[in-house]
Amino acid sequence: MQAGFLITESDMKFKVLLVAVMLSSPVFALDKNSGHYKAAVSLMDAADATTMLRQARKQMQVMLGDRMDQLETKIPENKVEEFETYKRNVSGLMRKNMRWSTLKDEFAELYMDIYTESELQQLAKFYNSPVGKKFVEKTPELMGRTMQIMQSRMAAAMPEIQKLTQELQASVKTAE
Repeated sequence: MQAGFLITESDMKFKVLLVAVMLSSPVFALDKNSGHYKAAVSLMDAADATTMLRQARKQMQVMLGDRMDQLETKIPENKVEEFETYKRNVSGLMRKNMRWSTLKDEFAELYMDIYTESELQQLAKFYNSPVGKKFVEKTPELMGRTMQIMQSRMAAAMPEIQKLTQELQASVKTAE
């Protein structure tokens, strides 16, 4: 069998996104002594960006694991060992490219592009306040509960979506 049988359109989109995340790098050197840079780092520290990165990394690992599980069902038995090596290599690349030490400057540059030095200082002051610390602490819970609401709404809409899909399929079939 050819290796090409593994690549679907969704596989390609996933791989393009993965490569874009892993290969993105700042074009210009940052002045790490500038007040703007220091304000960006101060904000990231106050907002506990390293914890958020760990959480995002876990979510990406789950998505990647799910994707690998889907791909694994398409692997012929004589290629299982090769696929296991592939999974270890991809996992290693993710760990290497998703480290705080790798991303810190890119994130700082992003913050600097969006916010002025003064705005970064004000945001850091907020995140260092008691209510700002509570905001950071409660954000994962807030996001989880938000996702539950969204999933519930999507589940409620699915019968209507399925009906619309069936109507479209019927319409397309009659047009052929």
